[in-house]
Amino acid sequence: CEGDVFFDIEGDPHAFDEGLEYLLGYVDVGGDFTGLWGLNQDEERARFETFIDMVMERLERWPDLHVYHYAAYEQTVMKRLAARYATREKEVDHLLRREIFVDLYRVVRQSLRASVESYSIKKLEPLYLFEREVDLRVASSALANFEAWLESGAGDGADELLQEIEGYNKDDCVSTLRLREWLERLRTELSGLLGRELQRPDRPDSTPSENVQAENERVQRLLELLTNGVSADPEARTEDEHAQWILAQLLSW
Repeated sequence: CEGDVFFDIEGDPHAFDEGLEYLLGYVDVGGDFTGLWGLNQDEERARFETFIDMVMERLERWPDLHVYHYAAYEQTVMKRLAARYATREKEVDHLLRREIFVDLYRVVRQSLRASVESYSIKKLEPLYLFEREVDLRVASSALANFEAWLESGAGDGADELLQEIEGYNKDDCVSTLRLREWLERLRTELSGLLGRELQRPDRPDSTPSENVQAENERVQRLLELLTNGVSADPEARTEDEHAQWILAQLLSW
């Protein structure tokens, strides 16, 4: 689909106690890259909202689009951030119900046998002739140094690290795009060998029942009232604000 997105996340599970997904990167079918950086929790929330809003807007233009990623991490993060910040929960639920997210790792594991030592996307790349722009050893060092920089309280001096990490993230996104293209070529070849069209799965109905929808709307209104003006940073909240935030998170329990 013309509106498809190829998605990859960089995160540090130890930053700020709860972890931080500091870069949400994606490319479109033309390979154009967008990197959404969040170096603290308020920015993490804002970039998450930006990404989900972008997918929802594209879905209106291209109802058949998918968001491709490799392995389960990206879907897990989307659910975790929606729950952590109590934001875009309805949209994430809609995307999951419609199976917009497609894990190409599962596709690879279930559809082909490859002569590689593991099904890491890096090990598969020679099969579809993908060459990275950022050396993996340089990227690995940049990721480790950047996480140390975050742990030390951030500050100045990370511009080069940010560029290297963004380049690495872009490579992952473009590699996911090239992998999808390669799998589609293999699918076309198999269809020719079998002499018949291979059916694709039907898109599931994503509409919740009327009762569920009404309850979700009621909870959302209450949640917005309770969290209005409450900081995403626990350290910045008063005791009353923290109590309001906890109560808001319990509404959907």
